[in-house]
Amino acid sequence: MESKDISVVIEPGMPVWPGDDPVELFRKQKIEDGKNANVSFLSLSVHTGTHIDAPYHFLQDGNTVDTIPMELLVGECQVVKISDDIRWINAQVLDKAGIQKGITRVLFKTS
Repeated sequence: MESKDISVVIEPGMPVWPGDDPVELFRKQKIEDGKNANVSFLSLSVHTGTHIDAPYHFLQDGNTVDTIPMELLVGECQVVKISDDIRWINAQVLDKAGIQKGITRVLFKTS
């Protein structure tokens, strides 16, 4: 089985969920300024970049992301390209997506 890293680079200026704070990333301490070490600061929403939504995101009693076994996230999948003009993935979009019968993992490629 071929493996692919689908992570996007986390960087200032990248798209974020509407209403979320923008990504902040900067060096807070610098060796060249006489500090003992380089220390970076990172601030972002958990919905930044490549991520999964745990059931808890939508369900009060749902599982949190730290309880999802890694083996559930690794394996064969179907990649579904969502048109750039689609703003919400709903049942109608899923019905038209052509998701193969029996598929257990789907990645949505969105804008």
